[in-house]
Amino acid sequence: MTVMVAQCPGEASGPEQRDAAQRLLRVGLERAFGIRSTEIEVERNSFGKPRLRGRPGVHFNIAHCRRAVAVMVADCPVGVDVEAVRRRDAHVADRCFDASEMVRVEAASDPDREFFRYWTLKESYVKALGCGLSYPLRGVQFEVSQDGEPASNRPQAGFRLVEDFPAVVIALCWLQPGGRSARSDVVHVAW
Repeated sequence: MTVMVAQCPGEASGPEQRDAAQRLLRVGLERAFGIRSTEIEVERNSFGKPRLRGRPGVHFNIAHCRRAVAVMVADCPVGVDVEAVRRRDAHVADRCFDASEMVRVEAASDPDREFFRYWTLKESYVKALGCGLSYPLRGVQFEVSQDGEPASNRPQAGFRLVEDFPAVVIALCWLQPGGRSARSDVVHVAW
């Protein structure tokens, strides 16, 4: 797996985020699969998840926010989510977190950051599935250890948090039998 991440020096507009994501996708596909930009033809599944036309063994996912862009490329289904840390959303937590997750978020030294650790993990999972937020997120449960290692009740999925930037949380998910460990290189790219 290859993960390409770019942090914006300030706050990027929507078009700037999308341009940066497309650049990272081209670099990631070239690096991981030798696919040149002229060979990239993107289509979407019925839930809107992008995929490469005619290349069923090539998987990727894109996430962006005003502060960062992340692209994940692999030979198995993947999902990535990136969020700028801000005030946590109690309504989202009520709908999507189970009681034990809510207790851990509220008990954390930085509850807002902890909220986004759990939220990005959940979102990365549904993005890997390719089914969108219609999935019952409360049933996907996580526990993040003191050293930032996520554990989940989804044995077919592997997860990783990338917290290299102080105001951004990135979660990675890959779907493989048993969620077996996968090596992922995180490449930081200049914006």
